[in-house]
Amino acid sequence: MVLKIHVEKPANEDILVFLTGQDEIERAIQLLLWKRQSSIYDDSAVFIPLAFYTALPLDELNKVFEPAPPGMRKVVFSTTLAETSLTIRGIKYVVDCGKAKVRTFEPVSGLDILKVRVISQAQANQRAGRAGRESDGVCYRMYSMDKFNSMKKTSVPEIKRTNLSSVILQLLYWGVRDITSFDFLDKPKPQTLAKGVQMLKWLGAIVDDGGNCDDDDKKLYKLTAVGKQMVKFPLLPQYSKIIINANSYGCLPEILNIIAMLSADNILVDVLNKRNEIRINRSVLEDNSGDLITYLRIFSEYNNVNDKEKWCKKYYINERSMRVAASIKYQLKQLCIHEGFKMDSRTGRDYDTIIQCLCTGLFMNYARHAVDRFLTNDSQEAKIHPSSFLAKKSNAGAHVIYCELVHSNEVYMRYVSNVHPDWVKNAAPTTYEIKKLVQPDPDDVKRRKRDIKMGLK
Repeated sequence: MVLKIHVEKPANEDILVFLTGQDEIERAIQLLLWKRQSSIYDDSAVFIPLAFYTALPLDELNKVFEPAPPGMRKVVFSTTLAETSLTIRGIKYVVDCGKAKVRTFEPVSGLDILKVRVISQAQANQRAGRAGRESDGVCYRMYSMDKFNSMKKTSVPEIKRTNLSSVILQLLYWGVRDITSFDFLDKPKPQTLAKGVQMLKWLGAIVDDGGNCDDDDKKLYKLTAVGKQMVKFPLLPQYSKIIINANSYGCLPEILNIIAMLSADNILVDVLNKRNEIRINRSVLEDNSGDLITYLRIFSEYNNVNDKEKWCKKYYINERSMRVAASIKYQLKQLCIHEGFKMDSRTGRDYDTIIQCLCTGLFMNYARHAVDRFLTNDSQEAKIHPSSFLAKKSNAGAHVIYCELVHSNEVYMRYVSNVHPDWVKNAAPTTYEIKKLVQPDPDDVKRRKRDIKMGLK
């Protein structure tokens, strides 16, 4: 469709294509460049294919907003980022695939599932509206009118597809003790609420509150002293718990740096045709323990250099995201000072102590190596995410913690660190069971691999 538009329409009219993710965008650009070599398109005007997704460096993102040279056409391949971003001038045609990647929390497995799903009618209309913002435009929808009519009117509200532990913490802070009976504007699933409550109990943030309740069927909860501190941090509860414990572990500055990095999106820049160069350049920043200490080292190095822009380009670090991380670190530091926490560091390069402190919030995210992958404490099979510094290294240990579990084409652990199992056991409350490693049956592993190859699940 893109090439058809390119051949038939005036060269000064740009094209915006909505696809589902980075990999799809990169493949589409490669395919478009390959097809351009075909003699069929030799006489057509030259086009400039551009990618537009959040993991790109700022200078690459800015190219989208620059006008194409005379006689040339921009073809912008974008994720949902272009739905609501600044107007991209010159766009006359939109090609909409009708799908997008959506992150949804699955309470039973505890997975953040990142799946390609059909968009809503509201999203489809939003995308169509990007065509001809400055004049009349055309949207080519790669789906039928029947398919459009079968779409949901609006997207599923975020509260129905996210982990609710932070929401529950805030409600209790506001005095709402009966969480399940709260009149949400969009009612979440009971299982999602139950999972959030259980997580907060394990973190020591809330306890049952049976007092002053005439209805025996109602479940009431209240904040603990730790929970009252946790709610003051605008973070995931597990990160807030880590910060509170860092005060006693003597590694608060280091923990704030790590949490700030985890809270800023897309720290690492990924350029398809430069991955080997990126791997070599970044190797000096890596720590064998994994992503969390590597992030600490990246933040420290960034703060110590004068020419931050040059340094970020050398190591393919997103400078914009680093500025966000620095801002988050400052805000968290001010909150800690207000709480009376000690900002001095007694650990220095004692990374083991820092990782032990991280375990106090991430003990639920523990996994053990089992044959060709890892097994989480909830018996979920997972692999280390390809973006991890441990993904292709032999120094990925037998025991790890991770910050999140996502399901795209496979189940992956993101932001992974090697740990000693005793660190996790010591960090977990007595009510939380650290399961022993159960090796999967080798025959089951073979069957699973065969099924995946055949497209079976």
